[in-house]
Amino acid sequence: MRKLYWALLHFYPAEYQAAFAREMQATFEQAYADKAGWRTLAFFAVSEIVGLLRSASAEWLAKRTCREAYITYRCSSGEADEPRSEIADLQNRLQQALRAMEFAIAHHDFPKARFYSDEERITRAQLRRAL
Repeated sequence: MRKLYWALLHFYPAEYQAAFAREMQATFEQAYADKAGWRTLAFFAVSEIVGLLRSASAEWLAKRTCREAYITYRCSSGEADEPRSEIADLQNRLQQALRAMEFAIAHHDFPKARFYSDEERITRAQLRRAL
């Protein structure tokens, strides 16, 4: 299972792997060690695989959306030196959602991480519309 997890991490963009792969692997190792029984382990394995594939596709979408700003979590309109306040507010909200999601992942609070991941996706869509 560990080798499969590590292999699936390679579906993420290289920038994402560089930033988060070690932390994700460590989190997986801790969660995997806590599982007992084949049913629990099977459910865990399926949910991890599905989650990794969904998350990897979302990251590729984010990378395509914010090409040069990927992983810096900033999208610039390029229209003016100072962004409009709406864009600045959305960028701040995006950064807060990402920090909160990273914090939740680091503390193994995956329901909150999913919530903040949804927040991030919604905010990115709003930011794209605003640009």
